[in-house]
Amino acid sequence: MASGLIDHTADVGFWVRARGLDHLFLEALEAFEGLLTPLGCVLPKERHFFVFHEQGADVLLHEALNELLYAFDTRRLLFSRFAILGLDEGLFEFVAFGETLEPERHRIRCIPKAVTYNDFAIRQESRGFLSVRVILDV
Repeated sequence: MASGLIDHTADVGFWVRARGLDHLFLEALEAFEGLLTPLGCVLPKERHFFVFHEQGADVLLHEALNELLYAFDTRRLLFSRFAILGLDEGLFEFVAFGETLEPERHRIRCIPKAVTYNDFAIRQESRGFLSVRVILDV
């Protein structure tokens, strides 16, 4: 598994490469939260359940990332760990572990406005690897 930042004009992004859809989704959720604040600072005090019913893995992942952004924007929630409860072409269900933002402990790196569809696609690579590139409007 691998991931990294993407240098993009006026936006920020990341890419993830993993073997299997479940690992790709977990890595993408963690990479997204890691853009907000260092994951090691976020304690798994609370758990929150998320369920998405959409057609296609691309749409499911995009909606999940947007929902994490919405959770931060509206409830100031940060997450550091995730567990998938269900994942197929029409369903993505997971639990996120984290806590409410505490400005004295959590250094916010950036606050995206939205997860864009700019070049957003899950790509099949060789030997069972999948990758995704995510660009965020900041």
